Order: sequence, then C-alpha cells, then structure tokens
Amino acid sequence: MTGEIIDFNLDSAIIRMISEVKVELLHCCQDVDIYLLKNNKKYLLGVDTLREHLFILKMTLKKALQNQFPLHPSITQDIGILWNQCLQYKAGLTYKKLEKRNIWVGLTHLLWNANHLATWLYNDASGNIILHITPTYEDHWTGEVDEEETNDRAYQEWMATKYTPLWTTQLSPETAKTWLAQAEDVFSRLQYTEGYKEKQNEGNN
Repeated sequence: MTGEIIDFNLDSAIIRMISEVKVELLHCCQDVDIYLLKNNKKYLLGVDTLREHLFILKMTLKKALQNQFPLHPSITQDIGILWNQCLQYKAGLTYKKLEKRNIWVGLTHLLWNANHLATWLYNDASGNIILHITPTYEDHWTGEVDEEETNDRAYQEWMATKYTPLWTTQLSPETAKTWLAQAEDVFSRLQYTEGYKEKQNEGNN
C-alpha cells in the first residue's frame, strides 16, 4: 500500500511527517515518524500518532500566531538546557500542577521528543515565532556503586563540552499560517476517517 508524505516547508529545511499508508486509510492510533530534513541530513524528531503530532502543532501555532505563547518567566536561558536539568532532577526549576502531577513549565512548548532531540515552539520577547531543536543527554549506565555521582559528572561534562542546539529558526506569520492550514486540513481528514477500517469491516460482514 502506498504511503503518504506531509511536508511543512521552510526556506532552508523541511519538517516531514511520513505515514506508511494514506491518510484516508490511517488508523487513528497508528504511529508515524516526523523528521527534520536539512543540509542533506535527516533527523528523527518524533514518533507518535499523526493525530497527536498534528494536534500539538496546530494548538501551539494558534497561540503563537496570536503572540500568546511566551516562555514562562522562570525560563531565563536556553530551554533545552533547562529541559536537560529537568531530566536530571536538578533543583531550581518551576513546576505547575497538571492532572494531579507536577509538570515542568517548559513542557508546554515541547512539540516532539525523540532520538535524543527535543523540538520547541514559542514566542520570543518580540513576539516572533521560534522553532528550536535541542539535544537531550543520554543517561549512561556505568555499573558503578556511585552511579548517580558518576552520571552527574558525565552529564556536567557533556553540558559543558557538547551541548549545542541543533537548529533555531524564526517562522514568519505567513509560514505559520500555512503550516496551521495544512495541519487543520489533514487533522480534519483524520477526524472524518477515525474508525474507517472498523466501519468498513462491519459493512463486509
């Protein structure tokens, strides 16, 4: 069966969602991959249902287009640095209650997370829409008794010598509106076709 590619274009890169089957035949819970294509390289950004990918993208774009998606005041440095601190359970971060859990405030801006890359969307201080992709530290198992201390040393060294955002770009309002229209169009087709296979099977019985 022929698959489908959904491209969200930029001047120098493409955000590409790849489905193994056509959207019209895609089961609502089937995972698809999302990639950044840039400089003849391909980076895996996310693996989730197409519905989830699109839902997050269109909700964040709507807020950003209205300049209603600024970073929390506690995020005073690169959000990717703080994300890594969150994953290492470092103190000093700001959390909020969400569905009876404490969630780091920066996660509001997380679009996708896979293969040690996190993709963020937010308004900067001037109201510009920023797409920002950052690396995530891989927690290494050392096998040593003082694993926590050893890992912390390795993490600190990685942050000091290897942490560099993969890519940061500004989405123009026109590009953001185009992406939003694309996301809403494909999402509406998924809404319409949810349960398509189940209904088709019922009709054949």
